[in-house]
Amino acid sequence: MARSFDGIDDQVNFGSDVATDQLAAFTAMALVYLGSTISTERCVLTKLTSGYLGKMQLFFAGSGNNVLGCYMNRSGGNDCYALSNANAISNTTWSVIVSTWAGSGAAPKLYACALGGTLAELSYGSTNIGSGSFWDDSSASLRLGARDAGDAWFAHTLADFGYWNRVLNGTELADLGLGNSPEFIPSGLVKSSRITGSASPEIDFVGGTNGTVTGTTLVTHPSVIYPGGGSDPEGGVIGGKLFHGLLTGGVLVR
Repeated sequence: MARSFDGIDDQVNFGSDVATDQLAAFTAMALVYLGSTISTERCVLTKLTSGYLGKMQLFFAGSGNNVLGCYMNRSGGNDCYALSNANAISNTTWSVIVSTWAGSGAAPKLYACALGGTLAELSYGSTNIGSGSFWDDSSASLRLGARDAGDAWFAHTLADFGYWNRVLNGTELADLGLGNSPEFIPSGLVKSSRITGSASPEIDFVGGTNGTVTGTTLVTHPSVIYPGGGSDPEGGVIGGKLFHGLLTGGVLVR
């Protein structure tokens, strides 16, 4: 089961592991289902302190309808960010959303597609590289559906997510769009959870801090391909350990 967030106080808090702190480059990916248009700021994946310093790896901005964004604070207020054009994500369908950032000399890039489709870079409403040092996010928790300040709560549905300490290549990004789990791309993977809804905490399949769940409602999980050939988010083989679930020879079951 995936998790539907109420937009009031629901979240999944994965804490602050050293492996996720102050990354010099990254890729962030999540599966989202928007039940309606987003026109106010809503967080998907963040590592942002209560003082609003750090990273919003994936969020929806309040600057238009379904505007996807990635934002990082830099000293002096000349921040690093990318914001898509409006209507970047369709409502009432599972979508793959991705941000990448190659480091201090680059603006983030944003990608999206319907789950099982062709991941493509979005067109942008605005981007900025910015200047000055990046604010340290080490004290902030990595959160799904909120940020440390306790606002901009997500009000839709989330499933699997992955976070890497590098920019994925084109083949790897394409695989995510097709519905392959982040677990198929272990190089640089610093946090990954299937968001099964079966228990709290949600399991970090990389082996770091698991995700403490606050609230949320369980809904049907989208079809994703997992190691071991299963489409069941509670099945497959991770780290040589067999988990229960239907094996389907690597075929995506819809």
